[in-house]
Order: sequence, then C-alpha cells, then structure tokens
Amino acid sequence: MTKGRGIVIAGGGTGGHVVPSLQIARALVARGHAAGSIELYGSRRGQEAIAWPALEFPFTLLPGRGIRRSLQPRALWANAGAGIKIAMIDTGIEITHPGFKDTGFQSPPGYPIAGTPADLAFTNQKVIVA
Repeated sequence: MTKGRGIVIAGGGTGGHVVPSLQIARALVARGHAAGSIELYGSRRGQEAIAWPALEFPFTLLPGRGIRRSLQPRALWANAGAGIKIAMIDTGIEITHPGFKDTGFQSPPGYPIAGTPADLAFTNQKVIVA
C-alpha cells in the first residue's frame, strides 16, 4: 500500500467485482474522503488492468491467478496457499444464509456500520458493513 493511504478496497477480476469496488470508492469520496486516500487493489489479469488506469484513484495490480473451482484433489492442492481473503465485496449477500452466521465472532470496535439505520438489519458480528 502507498504510504499515507487510509482506505484499501480489494476487488477485481470480473465486472461483478470491479464495478462495486468503484461504487464503494466513489461513495466514500461523496462522504468526504479524498480520492487520493483510497487505494484499489486488483489483479494484473482482470478487467481492472484496463479500467483502473483511467480513474481518479491510486491502484495496485497484483500478480496471481484465480482459484481452481473444483473439489478434485489436484485442484485443492493447487489452491493450497494461493492466498488469503481478508475482505469480500459482494452485492448479493443474504444475511440469513448459514455461511454468514456470526457465532463466535466479535466485530471490531465501532462496527457494524451502515449507510442508514435501517441497513443495520443486514449486518451482524461477521458481516460488519452494509
């Protein structure tokens, strides 16, 4: 990350991740954050490699590859150690899905947060921003 940057948004590869990452960055600017304080991270091989250079945000394109989407032993072995996800941007989260149960999770101080009080209904101790 570039020294002095305050916000990192990681999301890329397909339009389904590039577009929401830009929408979030622009919403942060609309709420008073400087565009230069937001840094986008994506993949050298994704759509962001073409789209982001023309934008107002600093960005970093990382080398790498996607995960192999298979449960075959060969694919599982290839994916081992391929990377760790620290955040996920998704426009289709269903908070009641069992994968988003927050049993045993404690959100960081000040979270969950939401754009409106009503949006807090879409958060819990695991899904901390809506």
